[in-house]
Amino acid sequence: MRYLSWLLLAVATGVAGSVYFHGYRPLAAERQRLQADLSTLRADRTVKEAELSTAKIDLHRARAELAKSGTETKLLHDQLESSSESKELQAQLLAKLHADLAGSGVEVTSKGGRITLTMLDTILFKTGEADLTTGGEGLLRKLEGALKAAKDKTIEVNGHTDNIPITTELKLLYPTNWELSAARAINVVRFLQDKLKIAPHRLMPVGYGPHRPVASNATAKGRAQNRRIEILLLPAQLKAVKADAAKDDSAAPPASKADAKAASIKERDRAKAAAAAKKKRPKK
Repeated sequence: MRYLSWLLLAVATGVAGSVYFHGYRPLAAERQRLQADLSTLRADRTVKEAELSTAKIDLHRARAELAKSGTETKLLHDQLESSSESKELQAQLLAKLHADLAGSGVEVTSKGGRITLTMLDTILFKTGEADLTTGGEGLLRKLEGALKAAKDKTIEVNGHTDNIPITTELKLLYPTNWELSAARAINVVRFLQDKLKIAPHRLMPVGYGPHRPVASNATAKGRAQNRRIEILLLPAQLKAVKADAAKDDSAAPPASKADAKAASIKERDRAKAAAAAKKKRPKK
């Protein structure tokens, strides 16, 4: 009986071992393999999702760059058209100025979108004076059509002198060539505004005195070249730069009331003395 029990136990153990080795163990191995495959698939999925996300970002960037490129292309095209139109208008303006000023003694030059009209002081003023002569006013009237047509340009009037100090009684009115050059530029600007009705926001008077010569002051011919008025027709971008510079300069502290009052009194006394001296001068 005991032998039978051991025999049955041995048979059961063998059967169980056979089931384990031939049934459960292969299934467990298969399960582990499937789990490993699943882990690999999950890792691959994570990689693919990351690649997809990167691809979407790249696609978004590409679309943005394409849109930007299209905008820049259109802007460039518009700029080219505008530049072409601007050059054509510039050529028309130059042609008109050359025609209107033919034989007047005014030099017309153009560079970088800027047109410069250069005229010797004797064309506009008497020696040492800042008041426009009748002939000078007549010459400026010839510019009316061209200046009004060039609405997109600012008009800068530059006054220049030689380096010979003022020694006549007009020294009371113009102590140095700075004041003379500035007064001449201002009088030209005022004529353009008052008589030719040029918009004042387009006008800018500047006095340089003797400090920007174009010739040697050692000879009479050179000094005559240096005594001049320049009328500059400036393109819009230069106008913007000058406006920005003016804003920067406006940050400077204002003069005190006492200084302003003293300057006003001094200028008034100087003007009275100059007017009296001018009356005493013999008429030519």
